[in-house]
Amino acid sequence: MKAIVTGGAGYLGSVLVPYLRDVGHEVVVMDALRYNQSVDGITYPCDSADPFKWGNFWKNWRPDVVINLAALVGEPLCEKYPEEAYRTNVDGTRLAAEWCNRHGAKLLQISTCSNYGVSESLATEESPLKPLGVYAETKVASEEETKKALNATILRLGTLYGPSPRMRWDTMINEWVYDYLRNATLDVYNPEAYRPFLHIEDACKAIQTVLDQPEKTNKQIFNVAGLNITKLDLASTITSVGECNYDIVERASDSRDYQVDTAKFSGATGFSYLHTLENLEEDLEEIHLFALVRKTNNAADFVMPHD
Repeated sequence: MKAIVTGGAGYLGSVLVPYLRDVGHEVVVMDALRYNQSVDGITYPCDSADPFKWGNFWKNWRPDVVINLAALVGEPLCEKYPEEAYRTNVDGTRLAAEWCNRHGAKLLQISTCSNYGVSESLATEESPLKPLGVYAETKVASEEETKKALNATILRLGTLYGPSPRMRWDTMINEWVYDYLRNATLDVYNPEAYRPFLHIEDACKAIQTVLDQPEKTNKQIFNVAGLNITKLDLASTITSVGECNYDIVERASDSRDYQVDTAKFSGATGFSYLHTLENLEEDLEEIHLFALVRKTNNAADFVMPHD
């Protein structure tokens, strides 16, 4: 299968692209290379929200599927650059859907469980969306654009964690591992709030599952998360592994509190998670070791993102 991965040089994309190539797909990357990162294989350094770029790109490639990862991710970044967030996250998705419809290609849209905002019970795919902030607002809007595609699937992913060549240290699990490596105390706000998490390897596996089972996944939305856990329980687990401390702090700016039901995706496709609550401590050790190597080698990405 020939695939375009927009945002393929980012945190998830830099793991996904070689994963897909290893299982036999032909993959090219469309990425603005915002952080001047390098990518193996065929890469088009361009803006996925630029309509002129899509035309040239399609003439040269003619993909079977567009996997749309391109986005400004996370509330701090989107709040800082709201116009760019809407342009990339919403306008870019609209263009991807339009071009997929013109040429009969599939659109696989990567969305987020953050769209649920606050949920008193397990959020299913039919639960009301309550976006709290610019990031979630743009991702809800991008889902509406995706639904205009004739052949599309939406995956709402939990917060990602795990090692990547284009590492992010600002997602909750990665950030807290980073903090304890720096001997910092973990700041835990809204400690009883739930969050769903997804290991980056399982994210790649879920995307491959959709490509393998189009008849079971087309025109569907799926929650994908390997574990739901309160922030207090997560902090307790990390501090027990890392021998550091945490403090409960007040922060009124983030009221998100939700956990998700993932039965629909597993039931439809037979998908099983490699990374769950049962092996969370092992995953934390993996991130810790990865961070130690980065720190020892003075890697450029062993810093918090400047945005």
